[in-house]
Amino acid sequence: MRDVQGQTVAMPVGKPVVLLSGAASGCASCAVSEQQMAQVYPQFKHQAEFVTVDVTPGDTRAAVLSFAQQLGASWPAVLAQGTNLLTLYHISALDTMYVLNAQGQLVAHSDTGLSPAQLRAALQRALQPSGGSGAVSA
Repeated sequence: MRDVQGQTVAMPVGKPVVLLSGAASGCASCAVSEQQMAQVYPQFKHQAEFVTVDVTPGDTRAAVLSFAQQLGASWPAVLAQGTNLLTLYHISALDTMYVLNAQGQLVAHSDTGLSPAQLRAALQRALQPSGGSGAVSA
């Protein structure tokens, strides 16, 4: 798939993934989750892949890019329209965050986003040799 800047984004990538379903148009809690991810990203950007998936019909590439830039999100953002991401990751709500280990197994998820501390802990589990198997919901 391609992100809003036209770059190829491949998943799974052989390392942990943080996936946030969000919206660039009118989702205040999505903005909070993006900012929380931005707090964790510098520490884990070389060890994990971060991706935001905009799931709102009608959102444009320009709106998603502007939203990401405003919030300091420097990782890929993808429009879900025309992709199978919604089905593949069972995305059914805004502001749902998933942490997957390198094998693509769910390590943690929350329907209201994960705090920076929760996200750091989930990524630490995902980076363990065992892959942090056994999903934790927040």
